[in-house]
Amino acid sequence: MPMAPVSLQQSQTAGHKCTPPPHASSSSSSDVMTPPDVPTVSGLKRRRSPSPTPPQRIIGKALIRNHMPAEQTLLGEAKKVYWGLLGALNPYAEGAEKGELIQDALRTAQKERRLDIPLKATHSAYLSQTTSKFRTRIVEAARAAVKSHYITPFVISKGVENLLDGMAFIYQDASDQTSRIFRSPALTEVINGVWFRDKDALGIAMKALYHPVRFETIAIAAAAVEWALEEWKSGTLEAKDWRSIERWRYEDHLATLHSFKSKKANASATLQVWMFEQACAHARVTSKDLDQTRGGRIPSSAFDHEEDDD
Repeated sequence: MPMAPVSLQQSQTAGHKCTPPPHASSSSSSDVMTPPDVPTVSGLKRRRSPSPTPPQRIIGKALIRNHMPAEQTLLGEAKKVYWGLLGALNPYAEGAEKGELIQDALRTAQKERRLDIPLKATHSAYLSQTTSKFRTRIVEAARAAVKSHYITPFVISKGVENLLDGMAFIYQDASDQTSRIFRSPALTEVINGVWFRDKDALGIAMKALYHPVRFETIAIAAAAVEWALEEWKSGTLEAKDWRSIERWRYEDHLATLHSFKSKKANASATLQVWMFEQACAHARVTSKDLDQTRGGRIPSSAFDHEEDDD
C-alpha cells in the first residue's frame, strides 16, 4: 500500500538536523513570505506572479523536492534498495507495483524499532564516532535477528552467522566461500554500491579511517540486512543462488553475443567470442541451449541442469 511522502517533522524526529531547502513550506502563516509589490508603468502596484513550479523528480509517490537534503539522500538510497528487491522478487514489475515496492523500501528503512541503533540521536553525534562502531551496531542487530529466527534452517542460519563474523557481508566476491553463501541483491547493491562506493580508489581500510559512513546509509544497510534475514527465514533464498536470481539481467545479452560466436575475422569479434564463452561458463549455459532461443529469451528449461555451488 502506498505511503505518503515523509514530512519535515518526521525527518527531524529521525535525527536529521539540516536546514530546510528554499522550497520547503511551513504551516505557520508568520513564516510564509509574501511576494513584494512591484510598481507598474502607471504608478499602480501589482503582485508579482509566482514563478512556475519546477519539474519534480518522482520516486514512486514520494517527491524528492519536498524533503530536506539528508532525507533526499535517504529516498535515493531507498530506490537502490528497491532495485535490489526487484531482482529477488519480481524483476518485471511495472507501474503501481514499482511504486509500492519503493514505498516499502523507504518505510522499512525508517522503522526505528527494527534496528538496535539510537536513530533519534543527532546526525553530528553519529559523525563524531568511528565507522567501526557503526558496523558493530549493525552486526549486533543482525546477529540478534538471526538468533530470533528459530525456524531458520540450520545451514542457512550458520551461513548468516559466518557472514556476520568479520563483516564478511560487506564483500561481493564470488571466490570467497563465505560471501558465496550470501545471495541477497538488496544488500549487496546497497553495501557495495553506496557504503563503499569509491573502494577501488581509496581502499576499504582507507575509507573506514577517514570517511565515516553516512547516517542514512546506516539505516538503509541495516534494513537491507534484515530484509535478507527475512528472506532466509521464509525460505525465499534457501534454494537459490546468484544465477537463478540475476539470470534475467544478462540472458538477453548472452543471446546477442551468441551471434558473434563464429565470427573471428577481427579483434572485436574475437573479444565478443571470449565474452560469450566466459558468460556461458558462468551461467552454465551451453551453445545448444542458445541455439534453441532463435534470438529470444533463454528458456527456463535450459537451466534445469544447474547445480548449487559446492
